Amino acid sequence: MPATKLRPAELSDWLVAHGKHFVTNDDIAELVDVAPSDVRHSLRRQREANTMVPVTKGAWVPVPPQYRRNGAPPVDHFIVIVTTSASCRPLPCTAPHIRHQ
Repeated sequence: MPATKLRPAELSDWLVAHGKHFVTNDDIAELVDVAPSDVRHSLRRQREANTMVPVTKGAWVPVPPQYRRNGAPPVDHFIVIVTTSASCRPLPCTAPHIRHQ
């Protein structure tokens, strides 16, 4: 947790620098000092700039600089692998707007 509150514009880079690849509205609300219900509005510019991506209701992924042109990091950066007996499969992504080449 930073000593002072972050500005929304600083959030993605701070999260990436601290190894946080998935955050909730509650996490963000605490970091930027807004109510959890105001997080989506507070991150509007970051969504437009491809620095933060909503991946499900109330959950976000910071986008490292090298992936911002694509709109999001590769899903293996934030999708948990579920192991069932001998097979592994990724959980489905709920962000259809992500553009990977």
